Amino acid sequence: MGKRSVFQRICIENANVWVSNFKRKITARKQNRMNVFWTLKLTNEEQAHSQVLSDALITTLNTRLEELNAETEFPLEITTPRVFSETQDIPLLWVIPAIIVLALGIVSISIYAYESLNGRISYLAQIHDLLPESPLLRVNQHPGKHDAKLLEQFIMSFDSPQVIGTFPIAGEYFTTTSRETLDEARDTPVLLIKLGETKIRELENLMALFGPDMALIVFEK
Repeated sequence: MGKRSVFQRICIENANVWVSNFKRKITARKQNRMNVFWTLKLTNEEQAHSQVLSDALITTLNTRLEELNAETEFPLEITTPRVFSETQDIPLLWVIPAIIVLALGIVSISIYAYESLNGRISYLAQIHDLLPESPLLRVNQHPGKHDAKLLEQFIMSFDSPQVIGTFPIAGEYFTTTSRETLDEARDTPVLLIKLGETKIRELENLMALFGPDMALIVFEK
């Protein structure tokens, strides 16, 4: 421990700069029999001395090696040290937005994970996989705030359209029909789907009853 303190003291003297608590900011880690990694941990203010301190460390190592070789019949050799670029602290102005983005990402992932575990449809791609040939109208407003005229135009473009809700509040905004009353030979089912609420099982059951000849109105999140 004493030899380490002496080495650190000589190193900082060779640098001829002041770094507070230097002995805690310089460490060595042996990678294998050939390589040793020396690390200097500096504050933002001390980064200006990084080159001087690196040079001082190399000078101190070479001097110490010469002293050891003078006392032994089997001198040691050292290859030219390689200095890697320093890693600086991330500014606080970057950290806060990064934390916010990360938190939002975690929340989004948690929501999708919850929906997936409960068998709910989270992505439009899941609907395309189940019903790739069904005509589909995408609505980016919530039910009740949608363009009623657009939806009516889409619904009335089919022969004998019958609207079927696949999420709990569909009946509050639309006149829906029970699946039991549909005439498979005459009626065209028009499904009201809400991402995050409609369950995959519901669509699979309807597809088993009526096949792919259904129209879809998808309310996105």
